[in-house]
Amino acid sequence: MRSRSEYVKKAQAQLKQLEAEAERLRVKAARAIAEARAEFAEQAPAWKARAEVARIKARELGTRGARVWDEIEDDVEGALKDLQKAIQRFAREFKK
Repeated sequence: MRSRSEYVKKAQAQLKQLEAEAERLRVKAARAIAEARAEFAEQAPAWKARAEVARIKARELGTRGARVWDEIEDDVEGALKDLQKAIQRFAREFKK
């Protein structure tokens, strides 16, 4: 059976280790957040451009005749999928 002082020393050592691990995780999280912000800032203009392409194509749907509907519809779908993939790719990288 261990003594009270042994237990206190063990508990203090464990607490010190856990606090160090918590600090390491805090630093890692802060770094990840900073990296994510930088990556977001870098990619946001491209996303906005993709969104604008999709917006223009969608607007064309309302102004064009019925015969080009299928072509424009495919363009809108492609632009939306392109934007979605770019955002999902960023989200996957952020989760790592």
